[in-house]
Amino acid sequence: MWSAKWDWSCPRSNLAKALESTNRLRTGRGLDTNTVALLESACDSLFGASHHLIVYGSLAPGGSNHRQLRGLEGDWVTGWVTGELAHRGWAAGAGYPALQWSPDGDRVTAHLLTSADLPAHWERLDRFEGPDYRRILVPFSSAHGLIAVGNLYEIERDSRLDR
Repeated sequence: MWSAKWDWSCPRSNLAKALESTNRLRTGRGLDTNTVALLESACDSLFGASHHLIVYGSLAPGGSNHRQLRGLEGDWVTGWVTGELAHRGWAAGAGYPALQWSPDGDRVTAHLLTSADLPAHWERLDRFEGPDYRRILVPFSSAHGLIAVGNLYEIERDSRLDR
């Protein structure tokens, strides 16, 4: 399942720091498209990230918006990410709180989709989630330990939904 070059034996705190820095760059404003493409390529080389979607709410299997992933071939694994859930975001009214990733946060049940089809769907999924969510990289764990780094939609920390 995994072919990335990341050394999974490194301390989790090093991975968390690397992902925090990478997420700041990936989601920063004003980066030119060449820089973003280079960064995405590096994340894909290290983690296979473009083929990993981590879902915890309405996109999860059985969730009200799981249909957004219809037609994507791949494998699902159940596990967790860490963070804080808050009753915010457009799906909160339907019982799906938003997540803010935190390496030291609580365990939040999540599902990892590994699919070669994902790269062709990121733009559509980004539009679906909307401007109050950002796609970040987070570690995904299961009973077998840390098994992947993938894309997860996190509520923007300065979201207009906070006002």
